[in-house]
Amino acid sequence: MSHTYHIHITGIVQGVGFRPYVCRLATERRLKGWVCNDVDGVHIEFNADTLEIAISFLNQIVLHPPENALIQKHTLVSVEPAVFVDFTIARSKKEKQPDLLLTPDIALCRNCKIELEVPENKRYRYAFTTCLNCGPRYSIVNGLPYDRENTTMAHLIMCRDCAEEYQNIYDRRHYSQTNSCPDCPVPIRLFDNEGKEVSHHSETIMSLINRFLMEGNILAVKGIGGYLLVCDATNKATVKLLRQRKQRPAKPFAVLYSDMEDVINDVFVTVEERQALESKQAPIVLCALKEKPGTGLAVDEITKGLDKLGVFLAYTPLLKLIGSDFKKPLVATSGNLSGAPIIYKDEEALRWLKEFADYTVTFDRDIVAPQDDSVVQFTQSGRRMVLRRSRGIAPNYIPNPFTFEQPVLAMGAELKSAFALSDTNNLYISQYLGDQQNYESGECYRQTLLHLQHLLKISPGHIFVDQHPHYQVSVLGREQAVLQNLPITEVQHHLAHFAAVLTENQLAEHPEKIIGVIWDGTGYGHDGQIWGGEFFTFQNKQFERTAQLRYFSHLLADKMSREPRVAALSLLHQSGEQLETMSPYFSIEEYQYYEKLVHQKASVQTSSMGRFLDGISSILGILQMNTYEGEAAMKLEVAARSCTIPHFDFYEVRLSNGVLEWQSMVSAILEEKKCNTEIAYIARKVFVSLVRMIELVATNEGANKIAFSGGVFQNAFLVDITEQYLATRFELFWHRQLSPNDENISFGQLAFGEITKRK
Repeated sequence: MSHTYHIHITGIVQGVGFRPYVCRLATERRLKGWVCNDVDGVHIEFNADTLEIAISFLNQIVLHPPENALIQKHTLVSVEPAVFVDFTIARSKKEKQPDLLLTPDIALCRNCKIELEVPENKRYRYAFTTCLNCGPRYSIVNGLPYDRENTTMAHLIMCRDCAEEYQNIYDRRHYSQTNSCPDCPVPIRLFDNEGKEVSHHSETIMSLINRFLMEGNILAVKGIGGYLLVCDATNKATVKLLRQRKQRPAKPFAVLYSDMEDVINDVFVTVEERQALESKQAPIVLCALKEKPGTGLAVDEITKGLDKLGVFLAYTPLLKLIGSDFKKPLVATSGNLSGAPIIYKDEEALRWLKEFADYTVTFDRDIVAPQDDSVVQFTQSGRRMVLRRSRGIAPNYIPNPFTFEQPVLAMGAELKSAFALSDTNNLYISQYLGDQQNYESGECYRQTLLHLQHLLKISPGHIFVDQHPHYQVSVLGREQAVLQNLPITEVQHHLAHFAAVLTENQLAEHPEKIIGVIWDGTGYGHDGQIWGGEFFTFQNKQFERTAQLRYFSHLLADKMSREPRVAALSLLHQSGEQLETMSPYFSIEEYQYYEKLVHQKASVQTSSMGRFLDGISSILGILQMNTYEGEAAMKLEVAARSCTIPHFDFYEVRLSNGVLEWQSMVSAILEEKKCNTEIAYIARKVFVSLVRMIELVATNEGANKIAFSGGVFQNAFLVDITEQYLATRFELFWHRQLSPNDENISFGQLAFGEITKRK
């Protein structure tokens, strides 16, 4: 006698071909029943003669799921007997509270890439080919469960052939919600920069795109998460023009390649870097530049003095076709003014991108979740460092380490912002949302939060914010707490960083003392000063600030972060050194004003390691004015990496009553520079000295475990030196899924709340 069983599976199980897979597997095993999507995952009901057969079916699903699926939980129960005549995919349900991870967008898969290039295939050169294993997901979902009617492709009707593929249990596009072909295409259009339509014929458009790029034009091209500005990466004049139009004088550009062979011509690629480039996330990967790139890149204009190049492979069929036709690498950067969020709406692209682009390529598949490209780099040991967590990665964090009894919302930080939303089972961390001091970024933040709350039907019962009184996201969080009468918790910025890296490494319950090294540019401290060179200890769920970089004057508010020369004056004054060494970098009037200012008692002090490194970079003559965040420190890193002597010399730094006295270090740097010591040698010595600071504090505290967070630890050279110098004597812990920068603050706010509630 046959029995009826019910399987419930949660995780990333929608938009990855789960239902077709289960249907095919059941048919092969001659099981009868159904599978369907619901807002809480995938449900399967079927008949089986014995429990052993049912368990075998479940095990096959769980142990060998579709390649892009991730199963979190599964249950198998016996239910009321039912009679089935075959196995089908049943209509999706929407009856429960959502309990589902959202499938990120997936880069162009190998099979679809092959079809693009085979003339006999009906999808040859079709710019929107997708299948169960690739294509847009998170960026086009309007509602749950994941079905075409809940995406921005709902209005596009499949042709007869696509409908047959959709219904064919053995087809790669069986129940592929983004299915289309040249007979039922996603409409594509090309406009000039006056908004006039040039063409709506796909092959004509592809031919014109290639011609326009050859002629040195800049194009705005719609991607998965928003518009990209693309141009010939070998044309120095065009790249320079793009910089002028974007008002981006020095920040490096990423370069898009259509195949790995061209990537290898221009940069050195490790095994780990290649795996990342070819992965389903397809992030931008920072790779070491070759001395003479083989493709003829306009290196100087693209990198502006950096020794690494951000490279990525075409992750949509449209970008793949453009790159393959052009046969040269393309600069590809977010379609926006520097500092503003990526433009993703067609009407806004046609209105605003005409200032940057000569032509705009758009198509009729709306984006509802804008995302920049994700960015990663790798240490010498092969460990991945996330620098920007966005397309292909967001918005899930797996597994959810928190046990809050109600949904909670953490607003995150002002710069490199991302919010975190946790329900009882799942944790969602938004894509990178930029600088919230920018109005457009603030609107993007609000819309993204509303969209995610709408999808998941989550209403938070508690809100966490940064302690800073004027952060826009903190102000928004406080406003929401008042309007909804919700409890609110303020978390100090650097404690959030520390809590984040502790939780990522499952250290929150660890009994031993752990040192937290939290170095960044700025954070509001408990004493009202600007922190950023902090050391904490964590033991028995207690946090304590145990050491810091000696304070120096924080001059002229944000001007100090934009002008390393101002930070240099502050460091020199604190060290008792003459300021005249910096006078060549100021006008006479500026120098006279700043000299007086430095000698006055500053109302705000800072321990910022970010500003400290800015000042050192300035003293060494590397950079006096930042044109983008972290530029001076990044160029100091380039100088250090260029040192031909792999030394571990360091400047003497004294730890006194929890304060790292760095003044003699600055004096020694100045003296070595006057003696014409090689700048690269000094720069390397600076970073070794920072590691020496860490060693001093850890030894003084008697701790064997050290955890690192903060934007300064995006510096791959510093991380490499730290591992080389300390890893044999200490256990070192770094971020895993999250960036060390402020994108982890929202996660850290929740982590701090979780840790302290258990005390």
